[in-house]
Amino acid sequence: MKLSADIIEQRLSHWPVARLATLNTSGQPHQVPIVFVWRAGKIWSPVDGKPKHGTPLSRVRNALANPAASILLDQYDEDWSQLWWLRVDVKLEIIYLDGANEITRSEAQEAIAGLKQKYPQYKTTAVLNEPPTLLAMTPIKYRSWRAK
Repeated sequence: MKLSADIIEQRLSHWPVARLATLNTSGQPHQVPIVFVWRAGKIWSPVDGKPKHGTPLSRVRNALANPAASILLDQYDEDWSQLWWLRVDVKLEIIYLDGANEITRSEAQEAIAGLKQKYPQYKTTAVLNEPPTLLAMTPIKYRSWRAK
């Protein structure tokens, strides 16, 4: 069974973590867990102040080379009647706030406010690292499944 549009909206609005899948320039998959917020019809994820390995991040390099990506939200439970997953194929755009136009900057500021509201950890961890960068993902296609 598919998830209803209302449940998809609820999961995108409240689910705490997703996995982002991109492809590198050799076509090899790269997948990482991300935090995100659903705002203005887009999924936003920060390059935040948590410790990172490498600069720029692979997800950023990959998105600049190929904007096609996918995110996966899912729930595993020992009670298999509770299982579900949601995959959102997206067009990924890298937003550098230093060079963003006013409309994009406004959307980004709303996303940052949403991230701070959703994740209390951002009281002690910077929402954006230097340079201030957000991943803006525009949904292209939704695929989902639920056990019941």
